[in-house]
Amino acid sequence: MGDVEVKNISPTKARVIIDVESGLGFKVIPAVIGPKGQFMRYIFENTGCRTCVKGKGATYGQMSEDEAAEKLHIEVIHRDEKKLQQGIKLAVELVLTVRQQHKQHLEEQTSGKTGGYRVRLTGDQYAAWMQYYQDYYRAYAQFIRYTQQQKAKKITEQASK
Repeated sequence: MGDVEVKNISPTKARVIIDVESGLGFKVIPAVIGPKGQFMRYIFENTGCRTCVKGKGATYGQMSEDEAAEKLHIEVIHRDEKKLQQGIKLAVELVLTVRQQHKQHLEEQTSGKTGGYRVRLTGDQYAAWMQYYQDYYRAYAQFIRYTQQQKAKKITEQASK
């Protein structure tokens, strides 16, 4: 699925590898989870799949030591294989969005742009915080737009049958 690595652990569980590093003010796990867990909740509400972020850097309470040492990933779980595939597809789109957001963040950091906010030595944290939440909502809007397009496409395909 794109250039995102997906590992099927069992017929009911899969791992979508995030493959993005935190740094320069970019925090990967909050970017994946979304504000107040919105991105993970969106996947659950649309597919019924349970999702959680596990691996290096995650603090999920039910992780084994082996899981904590693995690459950062989204674990997607559902009993129904069809629903699991839908959940994996949404998780892959989320990872691609986070990667794009990370790339944009790095470009802004290296070019000196701060998304329209003036950076003062004492105000760097505030500017980074504001940019961080702007990026969240921008990524969320892209994610919602994509899923709405996919739903519209599915409806037109069903109508044409």
